[in-house]
Amino acid sequence: MTYSETPLRIRDRFPSLATIEGALFPTAKANRTSIGEYEKALELRGELTDAVKDSIAKARGIREQTRAVIYVAGPLTGVDEKTKMRYKEVSDLLDNYGYIEAPGDEKTKLFFGYVPHLHGTDPVKHPNVSPNEVRAIDHLWAVVIADFHVNFLHPVAHGNAIEEGWAEDHMIPTAYQNQKGNKLSRLVLGMDNIASRNEYDEFNIDGLGQLRIFLDEYAAWLKTFQNRDAREFWYVSTAVLDMPVARPPLLVENGLDPNRINPTFAVDQLLIYIKA
Repeated sequence: MTYSETPLRIRDRFPSLATIEGALFPTAKANRTSIGEYEKALELRGELTDAVKDSIAKARGIREQTRAVIYVAGPLTGVDEKTKMRYKEVSDLLDNYGYIEAPGDEKTKLFFGYVPHLHGTDPVKHPNVSPNEVRAIDHLWAVVIADFHVNFLHPVAHGNAIEEGWAEDHMIPTAYQNQKGNKLSRLVLGMDNIASRNEYDEFNIDGLGQLRIFLDEYAAWLKTFQNRDAREFWYVSTAVLDMPVARPPLLVENGLDPNRINPTFAVDQLLIYIKA
């Protein structure tokens, strides 16, 4: 196989999430559903209860004040408080990234870590919230609001597996957190939106080195590209566009054999920032 620079410009072919969706992930949905559209649909279905209304009001406020909302997923049903505390610790870590300065006195919070059980859907503390309300609230935050997921896969549970499926279907990247020795299915390991994987022996927030490195990179990218969709950190990067998933379609469309040529692309053709 020949490795060479190419006159083809991969960013010209895949300039946005919509073009990446159409060519590479056609069953996914790149366009975001607005909070208003989601609220209207719930109202038409008779599911706009007081609990859901409260969550929507909170979501509007957070969305307006935050650059990237991170949905922190993990098992809740049948787990102890120590297990749940992991999610709050990740949310606290995200808070430490502070704010993006804006013209004037305005500030935008860089990250907000949404932890479901701290916001009204804990199965122990909020038993009167119905299954339909939990679905409406979690879907709001995991799909309509979220730009990224951090997903704890141990112990194995149903809810966060469903949320990972939602995320892939809406081109929302995720960072897996898994305890060493916890065997995952091939389907879970093969999801298209996995941006990072971190394994630990016993959970300790200071031991999530890979997650911290990833968040540092994400924070720097968000500050560099303040007007870009926050999901593009993953989808319009070397991780996707300069890998086999994107190169073969570009070659085939230009009459080139992907089995004989493997082009390299210049840095300016990818949506990445240059480290100082």
